[in-house]
Amino acid sequence: MRGRLISTDRRGLGAAAFAAGAGPAAWALHFMGSYVLIALACTTDWAGFGAVLVVATAALASLALAAAVVGYREWRRTRAPQQLDLALNEPGGWRGFALTSGIALGLMSALSIVLQGAASVMAPICSRSGVIP
Repeated sequence: MRGRLISTDRRGLGAAAFAAGAGPAAWALHFMGSYVLIALACTTDWAGFGAVLVVATAALASLALAAAVVGYREWRRTRAPQQLDLALNEPGGWRGFALTSGIALGLMSALSIVLQGAASVMAPICSRSGVIP
């Protein structure tokens, strides 16, 4: 039907939601979870802190990258040979916007997770003197 403003095609809605939301959710979970792990490591002298944080960092960065990959694959499927500006102007173009945003958010989230995880593992996590600088 010509002139329709709202797309009724429901294919790929889950992929668009996953692509746009999974990367930032993984980053938020890693950000808050690393604070919990650091607090546990400081209060209990936990020896396995580094290993657990490395595994959590790898898993959540992989989730963020998976969101970017899903967003890219779905964007390529729905975009076909069109240019980006044409794809965004069509009815249902919000899905293309959500997918391209999901690609960027997934990549940025994965980078942030890796950088934060590396800093948490390499830097001294708590003060041994009892005085917090």
